[in-house]
Amino acid sequence: MSTSRVPLFTRGVALETIMQGEVGVAYFEDLGEVKVRAVENIVQYSEIIAVDGQNGVKEYERKSQYLFDKEDYAQVTYGATEVTYEIGTNAYNTDGTAPWGKRFSAKRLLLLPSTNCRVRFNKSTRVQHLLFANQQYEFWVKTTLIYVTAQAVGGTLEVHAEG
Repeated sequence: MSTSRVPLFTRGVALETIMQGEVGVAYFEDLGEVKVRAVENIVQYSEIIAVDGQNGVKEYERKSQYLFDKEDYAQVTYGATEVTYEIGTNAYNTDGTAPWGKRFSAKRLLLLPSTNCRVRFNKSTRVQHLLFANQQYEFWVKTTLIYVTAQAVGGTLEVHAEG
């Protein structure tokens, strides 16, 4: 059994029931059996998803898999100057045959900042949302652009977008 770090948003299967805050065993296709920590109660054989950088997992809500046919994942580096990320850019750059082209409108976002940061959606003049370091946030918002700036110290924003 491995103690490997599970990459964010990687899906696997819980091999046992794991109560919130406890450590248990899960299976990931590319990693095999790995020790994970439950951020919520997990039922044995549930599909799970990694939600933090310390092998924290929760049950994966399959509803999003059926609602959205477009998906993008990116790491956005931010600092004192606001940066913009266009949803779909990384997916298109990775696979130039993406049927939606260079960008798409996300409807669901999972965001995980490495440091405290502020984000805006769609326009740089919209309201800012303060995100705290190492906490995953879920937004149900229709957007094609994310604007990110550091609160104090620069970092990286993990972005998983579905649309």
